[in-house]
Amino acid sequence: MSDPGSVFAAARLSGKADFAEALGFVFRNLRWDPEADLARLTGDVVARRVVSTTASFAASRKETALRVAENFSEYVADELGWIVRPATVMTLNSDVTRLHDDLLRLEARISRLEQGMPAGMRR
Repeated sequence: MSDPGSVFAAARLSGKADFAEALGFVFRNLRWDPEADLARLTGDVVARRVVSTTASFAASRKETALRVAENFSEYVADELGWIVRPATVMTLNSDVTRLHDDLLRLEARISRLEQGMPAGMRR
């Protein structure tokens, strides 16, 4: 019931197509207004405060959950070292590429130096 779209998708209608289409429109656009229902029991002011407090509580729980997840991922990456951050991997890749290029240049230089040496002194 929390997802009206899934409830409507699971329903099978038979009969007149225009009635089914109208009913589908109603189900797609049906929104529950808890504040209006609560206002009938408690009054408008109390209902407004309860709904706004509930919404802010839900938002703060969501924000807290996001912060806990961020802190946990930071702890796992930085303190435990179980995962590596993408920036660290990119730095490592560029360092390895630079080292490979330096090694190729060194080999070429050694080769040029060997070619200039007398035959008895070469490797």
